[in-house]
Amino acid sequence: MSPRLLAANCSYELVSLMKSEPAIVDAVKVSEFNKPEYMTLYRELRQKKPLVLHGLGHNTDLGTGRFDKSLDRQALELAVSVASPSYISVHLLHWIGLESVSVSPMKLLERLARDVELIREITGLPVVFENSTLETGRPGVDLNAPFASDAGFIGEALAATGTQLLLDLAHAQITAWHLGEPAASYVRRLPLHLTREIHMSGPALVNGELRDRHVEVQDDGFILLREILPATPAEVVSLEYGGLGPLFEGRSPAAVLRRQLLRLRNILAETE
Repeated sequence: MSPRLLAANCSYELVSLMKSEPAIVDAVKVSEFNKPEYMTLYRELRQKKPLVLHGLGHNTDLGTGRFDKSLDRQALELAVSVASPSYISVHLLHWIGLESVSVSPMKLLERLARDVELIREITGLPVVFENSTLETGRPGVDLNAPFASDAGFIGEALAATGTQLLLDLAHAQITAWHLGEPAASYVRRLPLHLTREIHMSGPALVNGELRDRHVEVQDDGFILLREILPATPAEVVSLEYGGLGPLFEGRSPAAVLRRQLLRLRNILAETE
């Protein structure tokens, strides 16, 4: 197997860090396509590093039954054209309103298979599904259907759609926390042999609940990666810390970014 690539979310802090340390990452993960200046930046970066494409260029969920009508094909085609990726990754989830009735797992599998085929038809790329989180009810918040984060269902979804796995370890930590089991135990029930990429970020306790906040990865996250990585054929490990746009303001300090990347680089070297 070729050496695994280390990638990180595209951010201006990362770009600045790359100028002084070109080898700090092997690739750059891109997912925001709503501003012309981002496109210009991606085109410049593409001349230096491979780009890893995450998402469809906007917040469209698969499996809704209306995906084909809501999909912005032009945005997706532009994202693929600019990034020139070797695959495209999307979230495996099923958002349900608090008053809504969820579709059955079987029905969602049927919809996902149809939607994935449409993505392949438009992009000509393999599709990789990212595991989602298990959450508890919070007033006024749409929630992911519990079965969508079940390890068995994720395996069925990959088989039904002919896709591979994007293993988000923060999502796995959150799901395991809600299930009351060790994160490594939950992760090992996932189809690790189909892993193409791994996402790293730090979850955080908010009002007593572990949630997806993309803060700095802590020791438990790095320990989990070191334990799980050898069991996967993952080609890329991506740090999802920092990014473009107001959502990431104050969450992209270069020193914190660099600290995590160096630690990830060491883990990749240790597990080759």
